[in-house]
Amino acid sequence: MYLSQFQLLPYEHVCDQFRDQMGIPVSASSLFNFNREAYERLDDFEQGEKAQLAMAAVAHADETGINIDGRRR
Repeated sequence: MYLSQFQLLPYEHVCDQFRDQMGIPVSASSLFNFNREAYERLDDFEQGEKAQLAMAAVAHADETGINIDGRRR
């Protein structure tokens, strides 16, 4: 999951790395299934975090704007 979701590597590259560096054959469909299972298992956690953030006085989010035509947006 880290390689495909955080590092944004294509499934085939992740498969190549597992095969070449660790000798573990992994298919792209297995990686897809791993990601889907993680997504499903993390749903309760995600909903809880969203509820906590909605109640927080400060969310500590980066609100840095961007410059467009020399003006901050």
